[in-house]
Amino acid sequence: MSAETLSRCRSSRRASVFFILLLFISLTVPVVSAAGDEVTSSYLPAEYIQSIIDNTPATNPALFDQMRSNQSIIMISGTIPALPQGEESYRWGLVLQEILKSINNDGLLTAYHKDNGGFIIGYGSQENYIIISVHADSEVTDEELNQIIKVIQSAGENAGIADLPIVIEKSTPAQGYAPAASSGPAETKTIPGVGLGISALLVVAVVLSARKFKK
Repeated sequence: MSAETLSRCRSSRRASVFFILLLFISLTVPVVSAAGDEVTSSYLPAEYIQSIIDNTPATNPALFDQMRSNQSIIMISGTIPALPQGEESYRWGLVLQEILKSINNDGLLTAYHKDNGGFIIGYGSQENYIIISVHADSEVTDEELNQIIKVIQSAGENAGIADLPIVIEKSTPAQGYAPAASSGPAETKTIPGVGLGISALLVVAVVLSARKFKK
């Protein structure tokens, strides 16, 4: 067997091992979906998923009144709905994340990102509301803040939610750390889609690796 043939066999073997490893990881990653009125998992026990839903805290409509004395909060808009602990509050969290996903996919706040000369350094969702983080050193006018609120409220209305609860806060990133604005929730309370996204990335990695070994 020539050295070239031996090298190809070893490369092929490494590619196979790499593929199997990635496949194993993807199969062991929880893939949960929320379709219609059902939340299921292809890996996690149904009882575990249901416990997450059942233990989702009730929303707190009085929370905004408590937050107004916080000096880091620069604007509050909308109303937090009164929802009991459990599925209703859980699905409210899903709604907030879907609205943020729509805002991110449509690039509605891109022009306001710090990286683009704006002032937003991040956005996400807490259990009750959407939160926008503005760089503490940025000079921001009320007109600009109202425009941000208008954009988000419009996205909420498109999703069937009027008077969406929104908080804009001033935040100071850790020294030497400059995060790009993201729609990832500040407090992740949903499992749906996480495993699927990771699996998709693994598939891409396998394809790229396979192409490399073919050369």
